[in-house]
Amino acid sequence: MVIESTSISKDYAKEYINVVSMGGTLIKDPHKKIRDNFVIAPGLIFVSFFVAGIACLIKLLGITASYVDLIIALAAVLFVLSIFYYIRIVSNLSKEQKKERNVTFTFSEEGINYDDHKSDALDCKWDSFGSVLFCDHGVYFIPKEQTGVMIAISGEHKDAIRSFLKENDIELLIIE
Repeated sequence: MVIESTSISKDYAKEYINVVSMGGTLIKDPHKKIRDNFVIAPGLIFVSFFVAGIACLIKLLGITASYVDLIIALAAVLFVLSIFYYIRIVSNLSKEQKKERNVTFTFSEEGINYDDHKSDALDCKWDSFGSVLFCDHGVYFIPKEQTGVMIAISGEHKDAIRSFLKENDIELLIIE
């Protein structure tokens, strides 16, 4: 089976970033729920802003506590780190969407051949994968080892991949 991939949707790019950011965790526990970095980062910004605001309000009310200044400083640091985290994931999303894609995935009884037509093709044997994660917008082949390669394919090919795995008796943990 051959799958050609030339472009990706914004939803797939977001999901891809979320899955790849959890790569090490998914190798250890493939059933782990995928967290949404695009919700976590603004949440951290809000929490840090809220904590700093409460601490400033306590200080303005004249309550003197030595730890209030420390709380304000920690909230400010968390706020700045959260802003950088959010900028990083939005930047990664932009890069993923702008990437020129011309990728061929060739599925065989031995494994998956990944060819981006720029460098040498990559052959990944089935026994190098521990699981297959079927998400809303993509299919992700999770490696068994930290040094393995994760293969990500757009979700429009889910049914074809699912039937190929079943027809060829490829024994991988399938996670829906």
